[in-house]
Amino acid sequence: QKKFHSHSPSVLTYQTRPVTDNNCNPNQQKNMGSIISNLALCISYLTCSAAGSLCGACLGTNKSDDIAPGPTSGRKRSVFLLLLALTLAFVFQYALAPAIDDNSDLINWVPVAGSHLVDAWNSGCTYDDIEDANIRSDYQEICKGHAGVYRIGFVASLFFAFAALASTVKRTANRISWGPKYMLFLLGCFFSIFIDNDPLFNDVFLNLARIGASLFIVLQNVILIDMAYNWNDAWVINANTAERENGDGAGNKWLAAILGLAVLMFIFSITSVGLMYHYYGGCDINEAFISITLIMIVAITGVQLSGEDGSLLTSAIISAYAAYLAFTSMSKNPDGDCNPFLGENNALGIVIGVGFTLISLTWAGFSLTAEKRLSSSGASITDSLLEHDNENDTTSAAQPTVVGGLVTGDANNDDPESQGVRVDSVPDADYSTHWKLNVVLMLVVCWFSVSLTGWGTVESSGNAANPDTGKVSMWMIIVSQWLTLGIYLWTLLAPRLFPDRDFS
Repeated sequence: QKKFHSHSPSVLTYQTRPVTDNNCNPNQQKNMGSIISNLALCISYLTCSAAGSLCGACLGTNKSDDIAPGPTSGRKRSVFLLLLALTLAFVFQYALAPAIDDNSDLINWVPVAGSHLVDAWNSGCTYDDIEDANIRSDYQEICKGHAGVYRIGFVASLFFAFAALASTVKRTANRISWGPKYMLFLLGCFFSIFIDNDPLFNDVFLNLARIGASLFIVLQNVILIDMAYNWNDAWVINANTAERENGDGAGNKWLAAILGLAVLMFIFSITSVGLMYHYYGGCDINEAFISITLIMIVAITGVQLSGEDGSLLTSAIISAYAAYLAFTSMSKNPDGDCNPFLGENNALGIVIGVGFTLISLTWAGFSLTAEKRLSSSGASITDSLLEHDNENDTTSAAQPTVVGGLVTGDANNDDPESQGVRVDSVPDADYSTHWKLNVVLMLVVCWFSVSLTGWGTVESSGNAANPDTGKVSMWMIIVSQWLTLGIYLWTLLAPRLFPDRDFS
């Protein structure tokens, strides 16, 4: 408190005296501080303990090495790393690459390494033969963005390649140490920023990614056709099993489901063709794609109905997939006159474009790494069930049935990881899917590396609202459709052309 004394009109003096609070006891203050400190310490301990348990569960450190891993152990964590790689690829392509410029604030903020970053990211992106300065500048920016995607793709591919190798040496390698794995991946992405584009990214990795992406297209088509066949086989087996166990007519519901689903898919296919003619017609290349799709749908359905091989449901699934690929191909056309739904490069268009790409590619990695799609056991199980069905063997309802990736009943009972089975008691053959899981994800990385960059062509690149738009992407998708239809048509014709061979 201050008490002022006035000795003259112009001079003010004051004296101070301490403030005392008779209601505040120093011992009480000390006790209250101790209580608050102890409470804060308990909350911190509980928070850290919960976070540690959560990280242990999410990062794969909550099981002993003695417990045998499941057939797809580490699959979710691997696919999450794929999603992380996709996100970083977008960040590098559309945020980091434009910021690495001589006049950018980022380069000025990093005075020592800034000039090296500019040289590294412009390496291999000079277009001195182009006279127009604006076009040359645009090509350089697109090339730098592509190099950003290649950096993430290279690190992710290297990660999954080493993971596949490690899973062949150590059985539990795909399950353990995911915390350090994520940190190692992020460090690799960080250090890749300082590596020159040429020759590692623009030449070496790009060509390897093109090969891997082509293999991924073939693998995806073969898996789809196999799934379509096994889907029909599974429902036919269910129908025959119901007939044996519950009497005549009990399996009609499964046969009706097969017929109903086939009709719905054919309706979808024909409706899609009509809508594509309506919205994408008027452009010669679009009309050619749609017409070929319609002719091939009619052809494969006619060939299937004229023989004993194949099934109506399988033809319907392939037809619906062919219609989807035709639409997807035309939606990648960068020509606005042929693509009326070309996304605008605004905030909403960017969110939709990036979001759809992230979801679709992540789902591709997740669905293609399912256990029965990575091993030959699905086909062998299907064959054995069909043999038992032909011999009128009964199947216990308590036993799970797994047919080509389709599961009826409780198929988790045989998972050694969920039962805590010791690793030494599981045969080596049960671990054959671990390295395949990582190889498939590596091929998915190659696919998104070229899909987001127009297969390495600068001229046909898209933007953030249309991240995978480009003429090369358009042609690759439509060729994938022709490949799918061709493979399926061959599966129908091969038994007729070579009746002495066994194609089962």
